[in-house]
Amino acid sequence: MTQRTRKIILFLVFAAATAIILLNRLTSLYINSTAVHFIFFFLSLGSIVIILGEYLFELKKAGSIAVTLILVVIACFLKAFFTWGGDWKTQTILFKAQDAPSHTIELQMRGDRFAFGYKNQIVERQPIVPYFDWVEKVDTSKVSTAKWKRVDESVNEMKLPEN
Repeated sequence: MTQRTRKIILFLVFAAATAIILLNRLTSLYINSTAVHFIFFFLSLGSIVIILGEYLFELKKAGSIAVTLILVVIACFLKAFFTWGGDWKTQTILFKAQDAPSHTIELQMRGDRFAFGYKNQIVERQPIVPYFDWVEKVDTSKVSTAKWKRVDESVNEMKLPEN
């Protein structure tokens, strides 16, 4: 593989991973797995650090690239530990779409790091591909019974004790 091809691949990895992270942050796209989110964050940060390292500091040896990537992993873990609020977990599926049972309206909860208690939200969730959903907040008082069937199915992804 030529140096130019390697740089192009690194840039494409950076662009794709950063685009997915930004879509997750700025739109209704939701990455529903901490591990998958971490992988995209690592690919984005790791690729730009290597690109800048090669450009600014002539970072070319495999050993120095490996040490740099280890430092990036540590930085990603620290960022995740101090800023991540946790993943939204489905507690109850309230409604299922009549025509697509995987399209649901759910009560979701998450435990906040360094806080006592939980946050909750009611969302319309449309799975796109594994680990990626389209999620929008919804008002259940405006749900059409022609499109949605009430199911009240307990999922309890947070493993909370049930009464």
